[in-house]
Amino acid sequence: PGYFSLQEFCHEIDEELKSLLKKGQELRHPDGIEDQQLYLDKTILKNILYNLIGNAIKYSDVGKPIECSFKIEDKSLTIKIKDYGIGIPAADQQHLFTRFFRANNAMNIQGTGLGLNIVRRYLKLMNGEISFKSQEGVGSTFSVKIPLAVV
Repeated sequence: PGYFSLQEFCHEIDEELKSLLKKGQELRHPDGIEDQQLYLDKTILKNILYNLIGNAIKYSDVGKPIECSFKIEDKSLTIKIKDYGIGIPAADQQHLFTRFFRANNAMNIQGTGLGLNIVRRYLKLMNGEISFKSQEGVGSTFSVKIPLAVV
């Protein structure tokens, strides 16, 4: 772990993921981003966000925004990634973090079924947690909560 600026970190992520956006898609930060110093493993956090934002882009249609919000409260960092994509069928949601699992409506979209399993493992290393809400045909919101070290 090390210190880094949340605002600069988000700018880096935005720049690096810009090339993955489909026509008309944009990465939005609806609540803005506070410029706070965080003490976390920046590489692991970057990998978590690449996966979650990458999925949001991949499973959303052209022209649909991806929303990414960051909030610091109660000595934790909460990140929410919201898309307006294909959503996850209710019957598949219980298996979502299982290795190699792909939802039925995602079979024609390239992927390995490992990403969310890896994200959950990364979060365990950081004592964090992940949850989601999804509705097929409407979209998904993934929420990550990571405790911030008091140094």
